[in-house]
Amino acid sequence: MTNRASVVLAFDHPVLRAGLKAILMGEPFEVVAESTNLVEMAADCRTFQPQLLVTDNILDSKDVFDILAQLPGLSPSTRTVILSVAPEPIWIARSIAWGAHDFLLRSASREEILTSLQRARDGIRPPEGSRWAKTLASMQRRTDFPKTIPAMTGREMQTVRLLAFGLSNQEIARTIQVKLETAKEHVLNAMRKLDVADRTQAAVLAIQNGWLNESNKS
Repeated sequence: MTNRASVVLAFDHPVLRAGLKAILMGEPFEVVAESTNLVEMAADCRTFQPQLLVTDNILDSKDVFDILAQLPGLSPSTRTVILSVAPEPIWIARSIAWGAHDFLLRSASREEILTSLQRARDGIRPPEGSRWAKTLASMQRRTDFPKTIPAMTGREMQTVRLLAFGLSNQEIARTIQVKLETAKEHVLNAMRKLDVADRTQAAVLAIQNGWLNESNKS
């Protein structure tokens, strides 16, 4: 079939790769390569220019985000779906920051995996209510902090949320689409206004006060 979407599977567990290949068998997808480490994943994306990259957030004991950062240069049309055992929001947020199209847990059903890949293939973002969409909504919000926070700009409010998700300054810059130095300035201004000594304290304060909760309104 010529209309099957090309897929690179990048996992260091052969049983997982075999299981995903079985799920995709007979569906409008074709596995063109299987990668077991970051070097292979980068090489396979460069060689095969797949429509989809399906990978874990951790590959061969290293996170995949350095390669995702390079992906636009390696294979510009490739969309990434992360399939992970880690439910923590930090991994979803970091995946979004580095351009992943969706983030699923490995406990996802066959139908959920196929739907995610079909949406990624077609350039359709995950639906409202998904982990990915909820995390993105929280990352994008600039308002709704308690009025007790002194003179916080919307961008500074957003920056504190991203700190609480565990994003680095570089990942914050990518997420809010500013230069690295500008992101650092937002971080420092937010920390000063929150009267905290470091980014960890800012993150703890945000988590303790429930500022990551999308439904939180002041």
